[in-house]
Amino acid sequence: MTEKRTSAKRLILLSSLLLTPATLNFFSPVLIIAAGFEGIAGGAFFIWTGVFATSLAETKMEQDMLKKVAAYFAKRVKLKRVRRI
Repeated sequence: MTEKRTSAKRLILLSSLLLTPATLNFFSPVLIIAAGFEGIAGGAFFIWTGVFATSLAETKMEQDMLKKVAAYFAKRVKLKRVRRI
C-alpha cells in the first residue's frame, strides 16, 4: 500500500514539475494587461484579485488573533523584570 502511495506522490510531483511553466503562463500579469487592452477581464485578473483579497483578510485575522493571545498572556502571566547585564 505504501509503495502505491509513494509512486503516486512521485508521479504527481513529476507532472507538476513539468507543467509549472505552462501553469505560470496562465497566471501571467501580461495576460491581465493584454485582456485589459481588449476590454476583457481575464481569468488571471480574478485569480490575482482573489489572492490579494485573501491576503488582506488573513493578515487582519492574524493581527486580531495575536492581540487576543497577547491580552490572554498579559492577564495570566506575571512578568518579572529582566535584569540587564
